[in-house]
Amino acid sequence: MFCLGCTLIETQSYLFAGLSFVGFIIGITGFIFIENRHPDPILPLFLLKNPVSDLFALNVMTFMIVVSVSWMLPQLEDQSSVVGLIQTIISVLSFVTSIILPFATKNIVFRYSLYVAYIWALFCMAIWIIFDLMSFYILTNMGLLTAMQILYSLTLMAAAPRYASKLSAFPTTSRTVGNSLGLCIFSSITQSICNWQQKIGKSHHDAFVIGSQISVIIMCILQLFMIVDAVFRLGNSRKELGKKGYKDTFIRELQEEEGEALLIKRSESLIVQKFFLKE
Repeated sequence: MFCLGCTLIETQSYLFAGLSFVGFIIGITGFIFIENRHPDPILPLFLLKNPVSDLFALNVMTFMIVVSVSWMLPQLEDQSSVVGLIQTIISVLSFVTSIILPFATKNIVFRYSLYVAYIWALFCMAIWIIFDLMSFYILTNMGLLTAMQILYSLTLMAAAPRYASKLSAFPTTSRTVGNSLGLCIFSSITQSICNWQQKIGKSHHDAFVIGSQISVIIMCILQLFMIVDAVFRLGNSRKELGKKGYKDTFIRELQEEEGEALLIKRSESLIVQKFFLKE
């Protein structure tokens, strides 16, 4: 419904866009209400506290940017062979990074690697949009895809091992949410600016380039927020004891007793429900 609302705004159907946003609010409220009361929820919202909540938000924003710049590439580059080559290079670099990353994070805490990945992506994105260098587009994707891999590990380590299967739902959900939000928001911004530029005499390609530049500027601002969030809200897990950068004062993980108490409460509720059903 949120994506539909953004699309309707782009077509200047503001009344129906407003109704779509109202439907989105009602739907998300109902989802949260039902999930909180269900004994075996699809998405364990009782775990959605710091640092899991921040990791989930960072995952969503990272996927938003990745899918948006991927959508822009075929629009900015006319030759399909060049687009395919660029995407192939990004895939190869992502594969190589997935091999190197475990060795890098074996001796260094994950949060330091995340800082480097985000700062690298921000720097490369700025160079790409200012000087229109496609090589820096590739390096931008490399930084963001590396951040995704780090965030997945951080999410699984954000609580006791017994919750690992439940925590694994968050990266998958963040990918779905991030891809949907990224496409609808940034494509709407880009297309709206493109339409406005065409009205004042710009060609379609030049208008789209301007729209893309403004969208990327917004992405850069979003990445600054992501860096600040990662620096001040994330920390290290006890599982990273012995790594460089590990500090007891920077431990950020969900307290086991808090989560366990919530689980016990929900289990008791389920037992009571089954008892009354039998009666």
